[in-house]
Amino acid sequence: METRKPARRKRTIQKHLWFSAVEWEQVARRMRAYGLTSFSRYARELLLNGQITIMEPTTNMSDLRSSIDRIGNNVNQIAKQANTDHMATYQQVVAVRRLLTEVRELVRDDSGSHDGHYQDQRHSTDPE
Repeated sequence: METRKPARRKRTIQKHLWFSAVEWEQVARRMRAYGLTSFSRYARELLLNGQITIMEPTTNMSDLRSSIDRIGNNVNQIAKQANTDHMATYQQVVAVRRLLTEVRELVRDDSGSHDGHYQDQRHSTDPE
């Protein structure tokens, strides 16, 4: 018999429940309406908050991806130079830190908050 190590989870209590086919279809329909695929997340939010929160980014994800790709390319160029020289200059370190700050600002601006969490949200318990 194989013994499994417990997963490192911050949520350590697990509950089980049963649905009829009709009940599950109602739950699945509501999850789809919210664009959710995780029953765990859906149930937890509904039970804890009494509502489901949908997070909507305020910018086009392809624009955000392009900006982050550009920054990543700059970081890679600096890293390549540092690896070639077997050292990084103070200016290179400052440049990388500035680029990482730019990434944080892009993500923060996209999320609409200063702590990196979405604030532009719809609230409803039943989207139907």
